[in-house]
Amino acid sequence: MNKILKNLKENWLNYSILFLLVVMIFGSSVGNMGVSSFSSKSLAMNDAYYGNNHYGSGFAPNVEDRKITKNGNLNLDSDNYNLSKENILTVSEKYSVIFLTNNEYSDKYNYKNLNLRGKVNAENLEVYLNEIKEFGEITSFEIYSSDVTESYVNYDERIKRYSNQLLRYVDMLNGEISVEDEIQVQKRIDELENQLFYLKKNFENLDERVVYSDVSIRLVEEKSIFHQVDFIDFKNGFKAFIESLGAALWFIVYVAGFVLPFVVIYGVYRLFRKFVK
Repeated sequence: MNKILKNLKENWLNYSILFLLVVMIFGSSVGNMGVSSFSSKSLAMNDAYYGNNHYGSGFAPNVEDRKITKNGNLNLDSDNYNLSKENILTVSEKYSVIFLTNNEYSDKYNYKNLNLRGKVNAENLEVYLNEIKEFGEITSFEIYSSDVTESYVNYDERIKRYSNQLLRYVDMLNGEISVEDEIQVQKRIDELENQLFYLKKNFENLDERVVYSDVSIRLVEEKSIFHQVDFIDFKNGFKAFIESLGAALWFIVYVAGFVLPFVVIYGVYRLFRKFVK
């Protein structure tokens, strides 16, 4: 016992320094534990987001408020193109259709074509297209829908989750943390704000697809049965006739060159037989 006390008296300074070092190291580890564990958890969630950030349509059977997108395509032929076009635009204005593409052109036979692509309130899609169908002969017609409820719910849940994480990081940043931890926390805040921006943007786009339908209409001027006949003028026709006649004469002369010797030989043979008799 006396030896231990004597040793402590002689080396008390060394033992004190060692004790302070142990306290400092342990205290730093405890202080970083909250930030490190929370950051790791958030990082794992962020990686999960980046690895699975695409949501297709899904059923989500427990959700009563279904989110459905509806879109339509309609192709028409019309023997009165101008009137049909005027009627289509009038009805489109009636239903407040927003056209994103309005392309009109004439094909090589000078028949007119009109391509329209736009947005219409989803509730009016079917009645709108049913009215448009009356302005021509239907060549194709389609209304198709997709249930995006699961995607809608997933976006909503992720936005709430990341918003809560962001608040926790902001609270942590406002507390007493080291400079190194402050850098890491600020980095996580920037990442979350960036993710939230794109999540909200995608959520708004999905919501817009539910409220507004994509609609595509094509109007084609009905073609005559002679539309593929290419008429030529008299000058070109006469030229073609002379060229064809020249080719025919050349063919006759060419064939005659082979046939004539046999005709001559046969004629001589017949004369010979006649004189012999």
